[in-house]
Amino acid sequence: MVVHFSYGAARWRDALQAWLGLGVPEVLLQEGPLRLMWWQWLTLLSAIPLLAVAAWLLQRVVMRTLRRFAGWTGPAWDDEAIPRLRGPVLLFLLALLLAPLTAMLQLERAADGLFIDLAKALGVIAVFWALVVAVGVVQRRLLERAAVTGRTEARSLIPLGARILRILLLFMGLVAVLAQFRYPVTTLLAGLGIGGVAVALGAQKTLENVLGSVAISVDRPFRVGDWIEVEGVSGLVEEIGLRSTRIRTMARTMITFPNGRLADQRIERHTARDRWLWNVTFGLTYDATVQQIEAIAADMERWLTVHPKIASGNVKFSGFGDYSLNLEVLSWFDTTDLWEFRELRQRAGFEIMRLIERHGARLAVPVQRVLVSGGPLPATALQS
Repeated sequence: MVVHFSYGAARWRDALQAWLGLGVPEVLLQEGPLRLMWWQWLTLLSAIPLLAVAAWLLQRVVMRTLRRFAGWTGPAWDDEAIPRLRGPVLLFLLALLLAPLTAMLQLERAADGLFIDLAKALGVIAVFWALVVAVGVVQRRLLERAAVTGRTEARSLIPLGARILRILLLFMGLVAVLAQFRYPVTTLLAGLGIGGVAVALGAQKTLENVLGSVAISVDRPFRVGDWIEVEGVSGLVEEIGLRSTRIRTMARTMITFPNGRLADQRIERHTARDRWLWNVTFGLTYDATVQQIEAIAADMERWLTVHPKIASGNVKFSGFGDYSLNLEVLSWFDTTDLWEFRELRQRAGFEIMRLIERHGARLAVPVQRVLVSGGPLPATALQS
C-alpha cells in the first residue's frame, strides 16, 4: 500500500514539474513548514473542502441508515438521540478520510505522524461528543419520567448527576486527545489526583451536603409538599436543593437545613399518616357520681363510634387526680388533612362539654383551699 501511495505521490510531483513549464512558480517545490513542500501544503488545503463535502455526503447515508434502524425499535430514546448525532458523525467521518489523504501525499515521517495523530484525535473527540449528546438525551427522558411519577426531588439530582457525568466525559476525552499526541498523561493524572485530594478536603462540608441530598433522594424520607417536623421545627417542605432543604413554617418563615445534617436527623412526616390520633384527658369535679361518670363515658364513646369521620373511639375512667376525676379519650380521626382534623377535634370537644352539662356534672379546675384552724391571733401578733 505504501509503494502504491509513493508511486502516486511521485506521479503528482512529475505532473507538477511538467506544470512548471506552463509558468507555475518554482516556490511550490521548495520546503515549507514541517519540512513539507509547498505543493503538498497546497494539496492539503485544497483537499480539506473536498474531504468535508465527502464526509457530509457519507454522513447523510449513515444518518439515513441509523434512522431506518431506529424505526424498527418503535418510539424509543434512539429516535431523539440520532438527530443530535449529526455533528459527531460528520467529525468522525472527516477523521477517517483525513488519514488516507496524508498517506497518499507521502509526507515526511514527522509531518505524517502529526496528521495521523490529528486524525485520531478528531475521532476521539467525535466519540466523546456523541457520549455527551447521549447523556443529554437520557437526562431529558429521566426528567420527563420524574415529572410523570411525581418524584420532584429527582428534578434537582438528575441535572447534578448529568453535569458530573459530562465533566467526567470531558476530562476523559481531554486525556485521550492528549494521549494521541503522546503527551505524558500519567504525570497529569498524578498531579490532578493530588489536587483533587486537596479540593475534597477543602470542600468536605459541601460534598457532605451533596451526598446528603443523594441519600434523601434515594431513601425518600419526605417529598416536596410534605408537612414534616425535625429538630422541633414543623413546616411544609418547599424545596429540596443540592445543598439544602427549605421548610416553610406555620408562621410563614423559611428555615433552611443543610442536607448533610438533615439526612442524619429523626424526621417526623405528618403527611404520611393515614389517620390522626386524638388523645385528650378531661376531669370532672369530685362531687360527680359514678352514674354520671359512666353515662358521660358511654355517651361520648357512642358518639365517637357512630361518627362517619372517626375510625374508632374509646373513653375510659383513667384515675383520681389531685383535683379531678379523670376521663381519657383515645380515638383516631379518619383524615390526613390538618385543617379537617382541627375541625373534627373542635366538634368532639364541644360534644364533651354538652354531655357534661346534660348529665349535671362539671369540669374540674384547679382550686386550692386553705383551712385555718384555732383561735384568734394574739394582739401582739396583730400589732407586729
